[in-house]
Amino acid sequence: MSKEVLAEGTGPEGETQDELEGLGIECFMDDMLCHTVTFEQHLSLLERLFIRLDMYNLRLNGAKCSFGKAETEFLGFLVNEHGYTHTPERIQAILDSK
Repeated sequence: MSKEVLAEGTGPEGETQDELEGLGIECFMDDMLCHTVTFEQHLSLLERLFIRLDMYNLRLNGAKCSFGKAETEFLGFLVNEHGYTHTPERIQAILDSK
């Protein structure tokens, strides 16, 4: 997804598109994380992302989305303003495997 949809280049209708990945959008397969410093930046980046997804006729699963959170789980990690760490469930699974 990130190679085509979020990358700089030409969109599906020939329109010019700028790079979105690395500007606060992280993507792994079909999982995306949008992170910014301020709420205003967050809204602006989300708007750009939604426009881009619409260009490619891609839709989000509302049941799997959450917006404006200070902390969230992404790819099995707990992500917040301080960085990332393993989720408590993952830590427990590692401890239980010994």
